[in-house]
Amino acid sequence: MKIFLTGQDGFIGGEILRQARAAGHEVMGLEKPFRMANPRWDAISAFEPEVCIHCAWIATPGEYLDSPENIHHREWSRSMIRRLAAMGTRRFVVAGTCAEYGPSDQPLREEDEPGPTTLYGREKNLLRIQLDKDALQSG
Repeated sequence: MKIFLTGQDGFIGGEILRQARAAGHEVMGLEKPFRMANPRWDAISAFEPEVCIHCAWIATPGEYLDSPENIHHREWSRSMIRRLAAMGTRRFVVAGTCAEYGPSDQPLREEDEPGPTTLYGREKNLLRIQLDKDALQSG
C-alpha cells in the first residue's frame, strides 16, 4: 500500500512510519522544509498515495494550546486533504486529540461533552466537523 504520512518526525507519526515500513508499505512523508502550506504536489502526485495518514500539527510545548498557528494548521489540513482526494487518494486517517473534549472527571460520552476549551482543541474539532461534511458531500 502507498501511504502519504504527515508528521512522520513526531512521536505518533514516527511510530506509524516505523510500523508501516516494517509491514512492507511504501511510505512518503511530508518533506521538510515543505509543510502542509506548500507541499511538493508534483512528487506527491507521482507517488500516487492510496492512503493519507495525517498527524502533522503544531505541538510546540508551552505554545500550541492557544497559538494562532492552529488556525493555519486546520486550513492547511483541509486544503491538503481535499487536494489529495481530488488526486485519487481514497482513504484518510486524521489524528485527533483529547483536547477536542472539555475537561471532565466523568467517563467520556461524546454527546454530553462540553467541548474544547483551547484554540488547539477547537481547531482540531472544527477540522473533524469540516472533513465529515466534505466526506458526506463527496461520497
